[in-house]
Amino acid sequence: MTDTTRPEVKRTFGTHFLRVGYPYFLLAPSLLVLLFVGVYPFVSMIVLSFRKLDFRRLGRAGDFIGIDNYRNLFDEPVFFSSLKTTAFIVFTSVPLELVLGFAMAYLFNRNFPLKRLAVTITIIPTVLAPIAIAVMWKILLATPWGFLMYNVFYRFGMFEDVSIFGSPGLALAAVIAIDVWEWTPFMFLVFLAGFGGLPQRPYEAAAIDGASAWQIFWYLTMPLLSPFILVMLFIRLIDAFKIFDTIYVLTNGGPGVATESISIFAYRFTFEYWKLGESSAFAVVIFLLFFSVFGFLFIQLQKRYRIF
Repeated sequence: MTDTTRPEVKRTFGTHFLRVGYPYFLLAPSLLVLLFVGVYPFVSMIVLSFRKLDFRRLGRAGDFIGIDNYRNLFDEPVFFSSLKTTAFIVFTSVPLELVLGFAMAYLFNRNFPLKRLAVTITIIPTVLAPIAIAVMWKILLATPWGFLMYNVFYRFGMFEDVSIFGSPGLALAAVIAIDVWEWTPFMFLVFLAGFGGLPQRPYEAAAIDGASAWQIFWYLTMPLLSPFILVMLFIRLIDAFKIFDTIYVLTNGGPGVATESISIFAYRFTFEYWKLGESSAFAVVIFLLFFSVFGFLFIQLQKRYRIF
């Protein structure tokens, strides 16, 4: 008596594998590479944060010293000042970029002559390399021969007795202003695409019902764009948190530590002071802080809007 069910079972198993397992089989090489270049270094960094490290013995770690690296890190006052500076830059520049980019997109959300040319010119700062932007602004604001300093500010009697990058408050304000100038066009471009994708039927219904322009904007446009706005805010907060190249070129964290972000602090701690154990502890602390704050924001966005 022959078994007639075995070929059908084999076919069923093969179909199930193709439907469920085959995509993971194709993704396996990429996942293995990500594990090797991402997870393994991170685990190694956690292990090294509890050991004594010497740059003269990079080939092997030293003895286990417990939480001494973390204690030394928290005893470093510049660590907390860099966190404060980074938070101030992030929570000042990103809301400004969001508001200005949204306002520009709202104004551009209509047809007018040479609109494409105007949009192209507007987004130029975003497509330039941050290093090039930092060098350009450092030349423009150089004292006393910078183009803007000599031809604009000095003509109105501004900054005659002070250097912008030599004053703590002015240097920090300049960093924020340059970041806003660079990334507002990015917000503008994305919001402009968002305006273009809004459905037209709700607007037609609101116009028929006699809604004013302000009512349409506040009760229709804003709710439709709110998930979009929150996603852009989330992305820019993450990106601004890692600011490095602009500050490094403009001020190198100075004067003093007035503009030293956590990225500049990590660079100095590792490659100038060679405090490798404390640097490993720093990376772990920043990861936990970053993961906690932005993980919480991600969960809230997912619960409320389900946009990820």
